[in-house]
Amino acid sequence: MDWHEAHGLLSSMGADHVVTLPQAATPRRIAEWAAALANGEGGAVVLGATSPSCPLEDGAAVLERALDALLMCEPALVAPVPVFVGKEGAPEAVLVQIPAGLRHVYAVDGRYLVRAGARVAPLSSLALKQLLVARGQVSYDAEPLPGASYDDLDGEAIAAYLARIGNPRGLPVNELLRQRGCLYGAEARPTVAGVLLFGRQPDRWVRSSEILAVRYAGQRMSDRFVREDIRGPLPEQIRRAVAFALGNMRRAVELSGVERLETTEY
Repeated sequence: MDWHEAHGLLSSMGADHVVTLPQAATPRRIAEWAAALANGEGGAVVLGATSPSCPLEDGAAVLERALDALLMCEPALVAPVPVFVGKEGAPEAVLVQIPAGLRHVYAVDGRYLVRAGARVAPLSSLALKQLLVARGQVSYDAEPLPGASYDDLDGEAIAAYLARIGNPRGLPVNELLRQRGCLYGAEARPTVAGVLLFGRQPDRWVRSSEILAVRYAGQRMSDRFVREDIRGPLPEQIRRAVAFALGNMRRAVELSGVERLETTEY
């Protein structure tokens, strides 16, 4: 890559997304910056000069450290292969591109990093959770609900659920629910899914966890309607929503011999 092309690429990224490190930077330092950019909006790490100057002392070694750095990230950071910048045979820099929109959250030695001005800093617990959820590595349903405890779940609802799905491996109830994303951690804290499925009062913990069912007299909204606010655990909400729809739907009845056939409107 020549300098004209490199400058065009770096300019398109913006200064906040470009990091310049000395050519002697260690794989760990390169990895920290690569992970920090990957946990943000992407960018580039430039090893060596940012404009035509002296060639790299050992271009092959710099390139190898850049490749090692990408593999040091957890998980390994899949990015375009680092390239030399400058004259062919006498490069003056190595450019490591970090794509935007990566699907993972990256760590180095167990630390999840983000850019903070001219340095890298660990992500806060809240920021890490938000990033994991945003990138689909942790679903919102599997997050524990602050303040909720196992006592907020309905034991009879759990027993009915277990009776339906079975437990051929004989796992403890808490472990089975943990594997299905309804409980979190050794403390058996209810997750969002656990409260929505088995909670005694799901709307206490998850706002708007209800179904508003309405039937209007005609095809347009008006002041004449039948309404039902459906709350409770999700299975009960679904049952009541279906019952509401069927109860407010016209039916056609046809007799075929001694058999009575009923057809719903929809």
